Amino acid sequence: MSTLRDRLLSLNHIALDVYNDDPYYILHAFSASPIWSIELYHAIVTFDPEKHHLSYSNLTNIVIDDTTLQLVIDILSTSTSLQSAKFVLHQTVNVGKVFIPPLLHLRNLDLDMRVQHYSHDDYTNFTNLLNCPALTSLTFGMPVDFRSVIMKPNMMYFRQALTAFVKRSPGIRSFYLGYTEFDNEDVFGILKEMRELVLLSVAMTKSLNTWFMEVLGVGWPVPKLKELRLDWYSKGFDWDAWREMLLCRWTMKCSLGSAYLEIRRGCVPEDVRNWVRDRQQEGKAVRILCKHDATLEFYRYRVQERIGQFLAT
Repeated sequence: MSTLRDRLLSLNHIALDVYNDDPYYILHAFSASPIWSIELYHAIVTFDPEKHHLSYSNLTNIVIDDTTLQLVIDILSTSTSLQSAKFVLHQTVNVGKVFIPPLLHLRNLDLDMRVQHYSHDDYTNFTNLLNCPALTSLTFGMPVDFRSVIMKPNMMYFRQALTAFVKRSPGIRSFYLGYTEFDNEDVFGILKEMRELVLLSVAMTKSLNTWFMEVLGVGWPVPKLKELRLDWYSKGFDWDAWREMLLCRWTMKCSLGSAYLEIRRGCVPEDVRNWVRDRQQEGKAVRILCKHDATLEFYRYRVQERIGQFLAT
């Protein structure tokens, strides 16, 4: 009869909430097993050099939500087979500049930096994460209040590194840009290099709203884009401008097939609702998503319109 340990070591995937306990004992236990996928939640650790030199060479997928930069660095430094990684950082410690070997098989990288202070070395480490030749999907996000506390010289360095990375890696097909200190020129500089981009998700701000309207008016800079998702946390959503795009059926110089608009504050105007209803009656795939927090609850509607089916009509 197999023991519990034997059964655990035969698993292919584990998902554990470690409740702020030290996750290294879990990683030690499974480092020699054939396990290929790990999810850890509340994996808060402090810097301890004695716990280094773990091997996670079997891992192809990992998700760590609520963790520290140290654990992320430890895992990435040895996970040579990693194909998909998601890290949500809530705390950081000064780990110094470290070497992260190129992750040759990494295709999907999701880096959500919730903490508010990073050193110059930290940004160097983040930049090293981008040196993955197979990467086709990149998510990079920060919280709304990040821009008020960020160390701007370091952020400028990372912006430049991200733009340079995009130029080196034209194969990116999916990109999410969360709330960052990027200005409009930075965003345009990044997007115009993504010639293979198929899916674009952007956490919108009021200034980006103006920029998007200007770009849409002259033709989309990304020719292969098929899906656009705009996530509005800000009150700066300009329904007048977007109503013109939706109701007047702008012709965009791209292959856009569907669009998602998420409105986190405010309601969808009645004439837009009527427009959606009319498109649905015509058999068009049109829905609206709106998260309305007036009563501290979110109501979801989705905009999913097959633009190619009716924008040209």
